[in-house]
Amino acid sequence: MIDIPILGEDLGSEMNRRVDAYNKVLNAVAAENGATVLPFHDALVRLLAGGRCPPPYANKAWPMIKAAFEGLVLHHSWDRVAAGNGLSVLADHVHLSDRAAALLADLVADFLDGEHLPVRSEP
Repeated sequence: MIDIPILGEDLGSEMNRRVDAYNKVLNAVAAENGATVLPFHDALVRLLAGGRCPPPYANKAWPMIKAAFEGLVLHHSWDRVAAGNGLSVLADHVHLSDRAAALLADLVADFLDGEHLPVRSEP
């Protein structure tokens, strides 16, 4: 399984504190049951540049609608959409940029290929 990714790029936000708490529970349950958890959350955090002050995640639909229009109608890359929203790894505070999607694909491919090094299986 894959852990819960960040929601918005402000790692100190209330929403991301909740995500961290949920991931701790997810990892504990996985460990109790011998399941592997791919650490996508931590990989995304490592991609974020330090010292940034990203726009806050407000749990609103407008950023997603705007991102969908830019990506699907204007055919902008998801990285370009993210950058236009002041973000790095999330196009609209929720959905992945191209860079983040490639990271997830690599994480899953490495797991499927038997390269279990980046995998977390304990809380």
